[in-house]
Amino acid sequence: MRKLIVAVVTVVFFAIASCSKDKAAKPTDSVVVCDSIGYTYALHVKPILDNNCSIAGCHGSVGYQDNVQLHDYATSKSAFETSDVICTVKWETGCSQMPSGGSRLEDSLITVLECWKNNGYPQ
Repeated sequence: MRKLIVAVVTVVFFAIASCSKDKAAKPTDSVVVCDSIGYTYALHVKPILDNNCSIAGCHGSVGYQDNVQLHDYATSKSAFETSDVICTVKWETGCSQMPSGGSRLEDSLITVLECWKNNGYPQ
């Protein structure tokens, strides 16, 4: 009987000790590290926006949604400055999820958008 009690106590101890109150980091908890590549609108950002956002009926030049246009440099920069575009593409709590009806953008694409913003929107 004593061996059974010791075994149960040991199992319970290891079960409690292995539990952690820390939650796994969410994708939105990660720190963005902008490498030495200078992400520009023309070479890096525009292709992302054109393929995922600036399409007919969404955020193009015609029929754009929520007063957000992402079809050229000026409108994209303005949207990033006045709307929380990063929050929406990262699907953070409290933000709508974009692209609407699609899959969340890959982390590497979101990093490009964040670095472009963090580096002052180079053309």
